[in-house]
Amino acid sequence: MILRNRSILIVSPEPWGHIYVSKHHYAVCLSKLDNKVYFLGPPTKHWGIEESQHHNLKILYYTGFVSGYHLLPKPVRRIIFGLIYRKLIRISDSTFDIVWSFDNSVFFDFHFLAPRILKISHIVDLNQDFQTSRAAINADFCFCTTDLIKEKLSKFSSKVYKINHGVFISEIDRTVELKGESKTKVVYTGNLSIPFINWQTLYEVTMGHPEVDFNFAGPEKNSQPLSVNEEFRIKTKELTNTYFLGTISQDSLQSYYNMADILLVAYKDKSLTGQVNNPHKIMEYLASGKVIVATHTQEYDEKDLLVMSRSSSEFKEKFREVVNNLEVYNSIANQKERRSFALENTYWKQLERIEKTISRELSNKA
Repeated sequence: MILRNRSILIVSPEPWGHIYVSKHHYAVCLSKLDNKVYFLGPPTKHWGIEESQHHNLKILYYTGFVSGYHLLPKPVRRIIFGLIYRKLIRISDSTFDIVWSFDNSVFFDFHFLAPRILKISHIVDLNQDFQTSRAAINADFCFCTTDLIKEKLSKFSSKVYKINHGVFISEIDRTVELKGESKTKVVYTGNLSIPFINWQTLYEVTMGHPEVDFNFAGPEKNSQPLSVNEEFRIKTKELTNTYFLGTISQDSLQSYYNMADILLVAYKDKSLTGQVNNPHKIMEYLASGKVIVATHTQEYDEKDLLVMSRSSSEFKEKFREVVNNLEVYNSIANQKERRSFALENTYWKQLERIEKTISRELSNKA
């Protein structure tokens, strides 16, 4: 099998200590398929290797590439790539069978790799748009999570395949308690500092529903001076029915979703639609079965799984409708439909799809 008993280098734009997202979950799943997996995050101050908490999965560290190396002539650039790669081989004491890069800002030129090595470029976020054409042209296979990314990659490669975000469903349901005294609980999770969040709309919704408790989980960081959007975040935080929980451990997130009545996705309109047309957390939300009130999310246009709006005013209307009809939106049938969709998109299912795609294409080529 293509993805069994291999030595795999995973290149990630997020470090290993990060809350698990797709790169981390794929690495863990691959390690459980008797692969030796080496996870390489962003550049650090040192070279090295260490064990992870998972069998067959090690963390690699490197100091990165010289600044502006992507502007160097191709022969020089490939010498630099080769030197970095060979040093990673020495540190890991392994020759890699697969180089699987989620980061086209660094490992975008696969030409220096031997033909026997399977080269995968996997773009899960539109903001991962640096050396897109070079990565797509040089990879054996390109995988992505949205039609928009697929359209972009297809300009440079005929081997582009869409695989939706995966979901990790924990078998452990931890005991957690959402804050607030109200009966109805709302949860929003994610990086609370990213510029895509529509804090003005969230402020208006939270202020307009004092009978509802809103729990926000995720890291925060203020920029100076504060943007108008950040000012609304601070105003939201000052309300008596909002609770900011900070960063929640990965293995507890699902328990928080399970305790909620409503889950929220609230991004800015139109101008940032491309970046947020398929947020990773929606799949995690769906696994809880609970109703999701969301701003327009293109990848779910044809699926009756979210309560979606196309404007800030409509978002507030949709939220009010859901609050007033929770027993309908969170009916047993509706929750089952959401969970079933998530179960069809676990990381194990996505790896099966990826492996079948690679096997089919290699067989056709042969």
